[in-house]
Amino acid sequence: MARELTTKARAGMFLKRGGIVATIIGALFLGSPVRAQAQDEHAGHDHAQPAKAQQDPAEKAKKKKEREEARAAGEKEPKADKPATAGSVKDAVPAGPLSSNVKAVVDAMTYDFGEVWAGPLLKHAFKITNQGTEPLEIRGVKPACGCTAAGESPKVIKPGETGEFPFSLKSETLNGKFSKSIDITTNEKDNSKIKLTLQGVAKQRIELSTPSISFGSLKSTDSVEKTITIKNNDEKPLELTLTGVNEELPYKTELVEKEPGKLYELRVVTVPPLKEGTHNGEVKLATNFEDKKEIPIRINAVVPPRLALRPPSIVYNSRLPKYPVRLTNNGDAPVKVTEASVNDERITAKVTETSPGKIYTIEVEFPSEFVVPEESDIALTLKTDDKEQPTLTVPIKAPPKPPLREPEKLVGKPAPSFSLVSTDGKPVSNDTLKSGEGPIVLNFWAADCGFCKLQMPRLEKLHEQYSGKNVRWVNVASKRAKAFTEDEIKEFVKANNLNAELVIDLENKAAKEFKVQSYPALFVLGKTGNVEKCVLGNAGTLEGDLKKTLDQLLGLSTTASAPKTDADKPAPPAEGAKPGTDTKAAAANGAKPGDAKASPETKASPESKTNP
Repeated sequence: MARELTTKARAGMFLKRGGIVATIIGALFLGSPVRAQAQDEHAGHDHAQPAKAQQDPAEKAKKKKEREEARAAGEKEPKADKPATAGSVKDAVPAGPLSSNVKAVVDAMTYDFGEVWAGPLLKHAFKITNQGTEPLEIRGVKPACGCTAAGESPKVIKPGETGEFPFSLKSETLNGKFSKSIDITTNEKDNSKIKLTLQGVAKQRIELSTPSISFGSLKSTDSVEKTITIKNNDEKPLELTLTGVNEELPYKTELVEKEPGKLYELRVVTVPPLKEGTHNGEVKLATNFEDKKEIPIRINAVVPPRLALRPPSIVYNSRLPKYPVRLTNNGDAPVKVTEASVNDERITAKVTETSPGKIYTIEVEFPSEFVVPEESDIALTLKTDDKEQPTLTVPIKAPPKPPLREPEKLVGKPAPSFSLVSTDGKPVSNDTLKSGEGPIVLNFWAADCGFCKLQMPRLEKLHEQYSGKNVRWVNVASKRAKAFTEDEIKEFVKANNLNAELVIDLENKAAKEFKVQSYPALFVLGKTGNVEKCVLGNAGTLEGDLKKTLDQLLGLSTTASAPKTDADKPAPPAEGAKPGTDTKAAAANGAKPGDAKASPETKASPESKTNP
């Protein structure tokens, strides 16, 4: 059965959407491991969606008409920039059929405040009369701007009656012509949406040519002057006093009265030498106007390094194999990059001179499946002919770790108290660890978890690899959203050649103790009884993480140059998936355990949140 799979993944701060179609036959176990980072980003989402069926054109047109009527009836209003602070929007009459027997008549669709001083709260109430024969229902009152607030208004206007709709408009920031719209939705068939307008011309008593001063990017030797003009539009003479000057900032400020009581200039000059970095400051102008006693003026400037590297460090992301680093010479003398190298021979660096002596681009390229150690000393080094800075360094860092989830917080602590029995009658508990048994790999899964189906075959290969090494492999079948019988689970396990011990815990008793909220969730328990490792979801690092932990617990030697086993290699892509993509299984809804929706780390449904 075909399914449309929609995936959301972060790459920096960007959103990417894609669809892949997989064919599910019986209990499907095809797929490739998903990268750990993508896994974390998808955790808790169920992305499998049914494919869209072809719709009859006449039926499609009918539904389109119904949607338009529903919108006209106010069932789905567009979002305002900001919600109104008061009014009847949330208390509006629920949408129903439209009526031809109501008629809303507004006293005036537009109200003009004329020329007003900015500052005071502007108020006006529109009047709407129902000239129909049936009650006029008010289904929505929505100002388009957060600066406009709706007051209390009627929900229903009886035939022949008039209702008032008060609004208030904040005017502090208005300057010049303004126009603010308001939508009122009713049950009138021919005029379900009434658009009202508040307009006028706002005058600032004290008008600034610009509210702040920005010098932008400067050199350390720059002395630059900028000016703000302060104009008094009131008849009352304006008195200004310069206050709040920070003497530590590299600015010299001066307030000059150009026309007594009417026009001032604030002059700001940078005072070299300017230190590298950002210089943010603020001065204040005290006034003799009661409604505007103080005017803050922000000032900022940036002095970049003479030789500036952007970015100053590389945070490696496996999905971005190439990173451009830009070197900009902000000094007067030309600088030449003579060499670029990385202290890891697997990483290459290529230099391109974009602007001779001024701008260089260094492309840093990483090999596939490269991993930056947590404590990394890897860095890009640039050699130049500059006497003061002959060497520049760009550290290469591992991405920051996401915050630990509840099951991961158990690592390093004694395992929660649990007592299970496998389908073969063997006990699995804290006591079995105390009896000197080897490490236990405890894997919580659910039959309707798509990514359990991707993880478990990978786990089975590791199980085979560690055969005879005193490691117990236990798959704990838990209940997620859909209930399966024990026979269905056993049939599923048998059909997919899963040879690890099986525990059926459909009451999720053990899963609760281990704080499992999503599946799959794997724990490695050591002989000491502690949780040594936790791997959530179908993580791309599953094999490496698990082998490292088990080898340490078993006292086996591991070397970085050891050849990869089949378990270390990525699984082949699922049928229908494009090469190079992270494969996610999509499956049909059905009664069999093999039919399930897939997600990188399938989150429990509301029902299973109470039975994690």
